[in-house]
Amino acid sequence: MDPRIELAKKIPGTTPDELHASPIPGMWEVVRGTDIAYVTSDGKYAISGDLYDLAKNDNLTERVARTFG
Repeated sequence: MDPRIELAKKIPGTTPDELHASPIPGMWEVVRGTDIAYVTSDGKYAISGDLYDLAKNDNLTERVARTFG
């Protein structure tokens, strides 16, 4: 079964299509238009803000925004 379906049920107003795997195990990206947040796989916690790959000095959230925005 697609884990996005159960997770979307825990986040009001979210559809499975808005959830994408993130580079962090156990975290999902929630993409709603130009808004991007990160949510734990249990749907208990969310983080709003940019996600950086420190080793590469790369803003991963901006990359997602370019892809889906």
